[in-house]
Amino acid sequence: NEVFWMDSITDSIYRSNLDGTSPSLVLDMNTALGVFNYGPQGMAAFGSHIYWVDPITDSIYRAGFDGSSPTQLVDLDTEIGVLNYDLQGLTTDGIYLYYEDIITDVIYRSDIDGQNTITLIDIETELGTGNYDPRSVTTDGTDLYWLEQTTDSIYASDLDGSNFRKVLDTPIEGATRLAASSVPEPSTNILFGLGTFMLFLCKRNRKVSTLRR
Repeated sequence: NEVFWMDSITDSIYRSNLDGTSPSLVLDMNTALGVFNYGPQGMAAFGSHIYWVDPITDSIYRAGFDGSSPTQLVDLDTEIGVLNYDLQGLTTDGIYLYYEDIITDVIYRSDIDGQNTITLIDIETELGTGNYDPRSVTTDGTDLYWLEQTTDSIYASDLDGSNFRKVLDTPIEGATRLAASSVPEPSTNILFGLGTFMLFLCKRNRKVSTLRR
């Protein structure tokens, strides 16, 4: 029952109780992984581990909730090939890690232990050659969802990358974050936001409501 967050300036991960009490440092990357100019981005938690992407090292990392045993799980330069990656979002269903790259316009998948890295979805293959910007990949355990910032749209696919589809053209420009949570079938709640607004989409009836933060 804790919340975790990262600071890309100090290259550190912190945690606190859900009510915000007892904030503490979990991991200083320069101490745990070696001195480097890291740039941690998307993070997910499952079981007893936290996972995060780093667009500077083109890698996925894992550590215990207490910061123990930090390790590099995936090096995309080794697994896929040396390219100019820019990893941003990360999510997990407890079996796989899903993460997007905004330069290759690809959603990648690895086993939760970092093995068997594959290109799961190539956005240009699905939508045609263009300048895309997939962000904030998330899952409700059944489907993947992500924001396409160039069109302010939400796309989805099955967990195996099939059934690629547009879910919604968002009613606001510049949406930057997306989260999905499963609720009693056949619904999924999707939250996406910008600034002081958070919008809510119920997948079952595609109803959109606006909340002001």
